[in-house]
Amino acid sequence: MTGAQTWGADPYDWHAAMRRLLPTPEQDRDFERIHRVLSACVYKVCPRDLLPVADDIAQTASTKLLARVRAEGLEVDYGPGYLWKVANHAVIDEIRRRQRRIEEPSEDADQAPAPGGDAAQGEHRARILRGVRACLSEAKPDRRAALGLYLQGMKLQEVAKSLRCEAKRADNLVHRGLAALRACLDKKGLRP
Repeated sequence: MTGAQTWGADPYDWHAAMRRLLPTPEQDRDFERIHRVLSACVYKVCPRDLLPVADDIAQTASTKLLARVRAEGLEVDYGPGYLWKVANHAVIDEIRRRQRRIEEPSEDADQAPAPGGDAAQGEHRARILRGVRACLSEAKPDRRAALGLYLQGMKLQEVAKSLRCEAKRADNLVHRGLAALRACLDKKGLRP
């Protein structure tokens, strides 16, 4: 043992380690406040189909934030702007997690005939999917974000809320994005 050790005499003393991890009463109050604000932010940005699990999303975000605070020894003084960003990221992570659950088709599946169709129709569909992905990757970031949310099934109001912009701006981003997507697909010789 060296004298430079500050957290206890025995490095294997798990009781001392656990005491360090337990929050103080002041930290408990701070975390409760942060969780309330974070929950409100999650409810505001959550699309309708995720509202039943909004509490779970907020709890997950709070837990990750708490783990970060404890791991880095940070002070708990996060403002509403930072918590709004954390809520947005938590909702986006949940959307992505749900999309990953839906089995993505492999390259061989893109070649397979469409249900009720022939092999040529399946190949055409696969070319269009690749074209849409390529065109979206070339789009401006704000249009790509708005269009991505819209194509995932969000309404324009939900897109505006998620992007924290006015409804008119979200409407313009989506419609201009759709027009650019159609033009890009036409340029590539693809028609749905």
